[in-house]
Amino acid sequence: MAAGLGAGANFGLSISKDRLAFNCNASLVFGPGAAGGFGTIVDFEKIYDVIKLVCEALADIDYRYLYSVTEEAYKYISYSLFRVATSPGQIVGHTFQLGYEKVVTWWKDRSATRKEAERLTENLLQEGSVVLNGNRISFGKLPPETMGPMLYVLSVSYVDSWERAQENAIVLLLSAISSWHQFVEVLEHMSPNDIRIDAMKSLNRLNAILDGSEQDEFNKFIHNLQESHQGFSERGLAAWTTKSPYLKRMYCLLPRPGAYSMESLKYFMVNIISGPFERRIENQM
Repeated sequence: MAAGLGAGANFGLSISKDRLAFNCNASLVFGPGAAGGFGTIVDFEKIYDVIKLVCEALADIDYRYLYSVTEEAYKYISYSLFRVATSPGQIVGHTFQLGYEKVVTWWKDRSATRKEAERLTENLLQEGSVVLNGNRISFGKLPPETMGPMLYVLSVSYVDSWERAQENAIVLLLSAISSWHQFVEVLEHMSPNDIRIDAMKSLNRLNAILDGSEQDEFNKFIHNLQESHQGFSERGLAAWTTKSPYLKRMYCLLPRPGAYSMESLKYFMVNIISGPFERRIENQM
């Protein structure tokens, strides 16, 4: 997903004076011909409404280019949502009161640790969504730049802990994905600090924690993803059904066939996903 404030946008979000700001074109308020525009800092009490609007707009365009949000504002929202999801309750309340520079510095300095994975697991399973000011943002509406690092944190420490609750959190996030484009975007951001990586590496990381029946379920889940998030309806299909980690640990240490292969994913990425994203994938391959 990319973000940028388009020249023809009537309104949008940016960072001004280290804060999230709402910008409006004067012609939108005063009519055609009016020049210039104005901006205002988003009040903390209204931050949920603004973030919900951004998340829903992203979903509506199937996680493609959002012209009305600058890159800095988008990072601020994505990183802050991650901080909310991985923090104790007392930190959540003032996360969005931090300025842009502090949030970006925190993001660069943090590391994907088991402790972070434990907090994230607890919050995801307890709340079933990301809670902000008492309001909820569903997992399926999270930016890929938020969900991808979440999945990385959970999966990278899972191979050491084999905690069933942690695997349930992974399944909870993945099951909220509805389209191919969203899925690939999340895989490409499944890294410690939102650095875009090869989606195949992320897919292999997920395949590595599955046993035979779980792999079959995950393959089916991937195969049945919608072509687009537009017209999205709840499918109710879980990425896979978790089971005792003690039984499958030995299985996962053995080489095995049946994983959704790189060739299979390439086929669907090229033949199902349409538009500019398709051409970008083909060029990378």
